[in-house]
Amino acid sequence: MYFNPLIINLVTLPFLYSRIKLLRGSSPHIRKKTVWCVMIVCYPRVFIAHILCSHFLFDTYTDIGDRIATSNPKSDTNVNGSPTWYVDSVTLFTTTVRFATTNETATYSNGSLAALRIINANRSPKAIISVLIKFGLETPFTKITVFRTAVENFIKARPREWISLVGFRATRVEADVGYIEYKIVVQHRESWQNIGPVLQSKADLSSFCLEATKKLDMKYESPPMPVNLSTSGELDMNLFQGDGNNLLRQRDGGGDNVQSVSAEDLQEVANLFEIRKKKRR
Repeated sequence: MYFNPLIINLVTLPFLYSRIKLLRGSSPHIRKKTVWCVMIVCYPRVFIAHILCSHFLFDTYTDIGDRIATSNPKSDTNVNGSPTWYVDSVTLFTTTVRFATTNETATYSNGSLAALRIINANRSPKAIISVLIKFGLETPFTKITVFRTAVENFIKARPREWISLVGFRATRVEADVGYIEYKIVVQHRESWQNIGPVLQSKADLSSFCLEATKKLDMKYESPPMPVNLSTSGELDMNLFQGDGNNLLRQRDGGGDNVQSVSAEDLQEVANLFEIRKKKRR
């Protein structure tokens, strides 16, 4: 059966117009693919060209140079961020990527990417990061309140890095080992694409929290675990009573002599960390 090329072109023009209209303002390599699509559709095999355009040429999940990460859509991603790959090139059948950590190069078939979750760091602005910190169960809540105020002041003093403190809450209580875990959630001004400043700011915040816990005498120390070295198999628990009481007294700040420390007293600790200025682009 013979199809008139003129009729075929008239049928495919609305399809081409709708696709090109969607690509307005897109990247140059996407517009280049549009030109190739027009050339293919001009041939009589319209159905094949339609399949290629729908499934390959107009897939705009990423651009060249973007950081991407792939994962199973049925499982959650890492809350600390996903290991990313740079997109080096995209062809009709394959996508070439480069691991950001080791500079290793790999190639995906475009068909295999259809079943995966694709995380685009360039399209993930204002990264949110989390810092976990442990306090002893004997730590009074007033000290934790002072610690939170100090963290807020640390973040507000660096507006070029941080937007705000999103959350400060207890997430885990382990009575057996004697600690309560808090999560500090902060929003950064950079996107996950520019991961260097994000990781550096997170390292500064983690170090500040460590120094603040030392200053407030809130540093958590895991209790000593009894070890049975006797040949009879019996363990005398009285051997560990003295050390345990001393450890509790250390956590309580030595008994009744507890120093009163305010958030302003931790300013000298905050001054140890540089206030970074955003680079002009």
